[in-house]
Amino acid sequence: MILLRILQGDLSGAGHLLKRFDTASPETISPQPYLVLLNLKSFHAWLSGDFDAGLQAVEKGLAVGKEAGIDLISSGLRVHGAASAIGAGRYKRAKALLDQITPVLCHQGMWIQGWYHYIFAWLALVTGNPASCRLHARACFEKLNQAGCELALAYCHLMMAKMHRAVDEKKRAIFHLDRSLTLCRKYGAEQCRFMALLDRAFILTGTEADQALRAGMRLGRDQQYRFGFAWNPREMACLCARALKRDIEPDYVCSLITAHHLMPDDPPLDIRQWPWSVSLYCLGRFNVMVNAKNIGFSRKTQYKPLDMLKFIIARGGRDIPDYAIQDALWPDSDGDVAHNAFTTTLHRLRNMLMTSDALIYREGRVSCNIRIVWADIWELESLCQLMEQHLSERQPIDQIIPLLDGLFALYQGAFIPDDPAEWAIMERQRFRELFIAVIQKTAGRFEQCQQWQRAAQCYRRALNPEPLTEIFYENLMRVYAKMGKSSEVLLVYKQYEAVLRAELGMSPSARIRGLCWGICGKASGSQKPS
Repeated sequence: MILLRILQGDLSGAGHLLKRFDTASPETISPQPYLVLLNLKSFHAWLSGDFDAGLQAVEKGLAVGKEAGIDLISSGLRVHGAASAIGAGRYKRAKALLDQITPVLCHQGMWIQGWYHYIFAWLALVTGNPASCRLHARACFEKLNQAGCELALAYCHLMMAKMHRAVDEKKRAIFHLDRSLTLCRKYGAEQCRFMALLDRAFILTGTEADQALRAGMRLGRDQQYRFGFAWNPREMACLCARALKRDIEPDYVCSLITAHHLMPDDPPLDIRQWPWSVSLYCLGRFNVMVNAKNIGFSRKTQYKPLDMLKFIIARGGRDIPDYAIQDALWPDSDGDVAHNAFTTTLHRLRNMLMTSDALIYREGRVSCNIRIVWADIWELESLCQLMEQHLSERQPIDQIIPLLDGLFALYQGAFIPDDPAEWAIMERQRFRELFIAVIQKTAGRFEQCQQWQRAAQCYRRALNPEPLTEIFYENLMRVYAKMGKSSEVLLVYKQYEAVLRAELGMSPSARIRGLCWGICGKASGSQKPS
């Protein structure tokens, strides 16, 4: 009953049944049924994503079996131990456990032989050995088919699909996926269906892929799956990134990313929902979040580590020479004194970020680890580059709109606004100019297409983070003029006048006053602005 529930993906039901035997021991029941119990516990543990518990059950079972002189179940335990090791990323340990079975494999039943080959095929898959994966996947299919358990073939077809995809045999892969899904529906194997749907999302493209991804992640959320057969962390990282981009089950997806420390080969700096270990918000404020929690700055906060972090980010977060940091933060200190202060402050900063891996210090240079640290300014630069590309290639306007929305969500104001340091001021101006340039080009494109309302809205929204940028007011006035809204032109002028007076104690330039009067003129019946 427990084995059936595990194979069907009813991990909650299997867990409740296993819990009834928590008090069991070799002393309370005979060793052989106790070993069967540990075998089931290890199977349930790794499928639940609890790899340490799976390995512990295996080690305990092997020790009990050795003491009792029972070797009957040791191969099954090692198979599940290898699966736990794969899940934990301990591939050498997985191979060692499988190699211990190899000399006695011919003495095992078809069931154990089949799962031995399955786990070996899985290991070959995640370690990039397609030839070995093909060999073991086929052997797995043959052995489990001879074992006479059709339910197990659902998992075999899943592995065959992954094997064929690994060698670019897409049609064969889709055939096996369809067979796997058919058997999953027939026998209610929900966890296998979960993995098959995700694999289908990886193989297909467009709407079909999105539908499979949405169905798979929804099933995983409903069943609270944390792992699965033939789980490949690189593939799962890509699928999770795609899911977050499409707003598919974001809470569940983030839980998978966090539990397995998933990360695509190219860190998804453009996905703000990704659960970064360290998130740095520098636009409009300076805020540091560690593991999704704000590390608020109190009076007792050591500000030198924060100054170091600000400087590292301002310099791009990559390969900053240690002497540059020392010159910026300890300009009046001698070399040794400054270096000692640098070393101490770097240590404190790593402690503040709760991980020594967040900052890499190698060969006299400091870098942020982009697999751990995300900063809004990096996403800003990437997004502006993408928008520039869309505009230069004259992509359809509808493709620009979501990028523009993302830009406004990201750019909340000046870079680290309260820092008076020269290096902060220089970067502040650079990011401001970057933002202004992209806004002008985007709004200019709207104007070229005579989409006046969109152009006006673009300038209006840009004034929220940059209320003192005269060119935005000027262009907004011109757009309203083309729309025949002279009253709006005057309102824009009045808004600029009020902001200037409140922030700087100044009045608008003669040029923009002349523009307002030239547009409104006597036809509107308004007085010339002063």
